[in-house]
Amino acid sequence: MGLFEKKYLLSLGVAFYPEKEMLRLEKQAAKGWEFEKLNIFGFLVFKKGVPQNRQYAVDYFSGKSEDLSEYLEMYQISGWQKVSDFRKKYYFFSADKDTPSIFSDEESYREKFKLEWRYNFLRSLIYALFGFIVLVAISFIQAAEWPVPNGLLLFIAFFGLFGVFFPIGIFATMLFYKLFYRDRTRYYNQPDKFAKKQSFIRDQSILLIIGAVIGAVIGVGFALLFSSL
Repeated sequence: MGLFEKKYLLSLGVAFYPEKEMLRLEKQAAKGWEFEKLNIFGFLVFKKGVPQNRQYAVDYFSGKSEDLSEYLEMYQISGWQKVSDFRKKYYFFSADKDTPSIFSDEESYREKFKLEWRYNFLRSLIYALFGFIVLVAISFIQAAEWPVPNGLLLFIAFFGLFGVFFPIGIFATMLFYKLFYRDRTRYYNQPDKFAKKQSFIRDQSILLIIGAVIGAVIGVGFALLFSSL
């Protein structure tokens, strides 16, 4: 396949912008770019095809691996064909424009976000554990007075502090979306309409401010650690 037969778009994030993301896939399909996958670098990958009038959907799979075939069969029966998956958790589907939404009611859509965000938050705790271990190790090195350069300790300590505060950033992001888009689940069968209500740039600007506050807290912790070295 030639160089110009592939197209890459930076993903907005299927965890927080699934509606807007699927609308982007739909628009690309209409232009003749067929969605292939979301790669590990966070890019949506397309291949050159023919213009199609298709709709897309993404769902978070919270079941066991042995339940996957039944899960996919359920969507296939409903008219939704699997396109690809991301880490066996996010499954992308496509269907004809007149196919009913993959979510049958508001409650199922709410439950989808609940399970998905819980999973992402629990995953973030791994970073916190790693950061905590790093900071404990640094304290041990200091107490033992091992001949480790302060510059190296500071460099490692930065990542340790980042890991410890990472779940706070994830939680703050989830809380923002939950409060800012309180009526989201009402659009369970009209994701395209909800997508038009979202503003990625505005949201990221607000989150940038929140991140700055969290960063300031990390900076204070970093400064305190620096003063002890």
